Amino acid sequence: FENDLANWPPPRLDQAPIVQEMPVQSLVCNPPQNSLVGMKGATDIEVKGVAWSGGGRKIERVDVSVDGGKSWTAAELYKPIEQRRNRHWA
Repeated sequence: FENDLANWPPPRLDQAPIVQEMPVQSLVCNPPQNSLVGMKGATDIEVKGVAWSGGGRKIERVDVSVDGGKSWTAAELYKPIEQRRNRHWA
């Protein structure tokens, strides 16, 4: 932090690091929390949610795990909503 202050201000403020950039966040909207999903012989589980980022970055992909992180599946991303920082996914 002290090194950053030693070089402040940068030559161009638009190239300065963002002070309060939020990490990528996401939440599952469907199925609801604590739901039992699946049935005998089922091979697919539909999961839907929203992901958003800070700093104006786009959401490029969302990976979903239903086994505590042992394996991951890439979600299908839908068209971004107007803010261009959020992506619906399933």
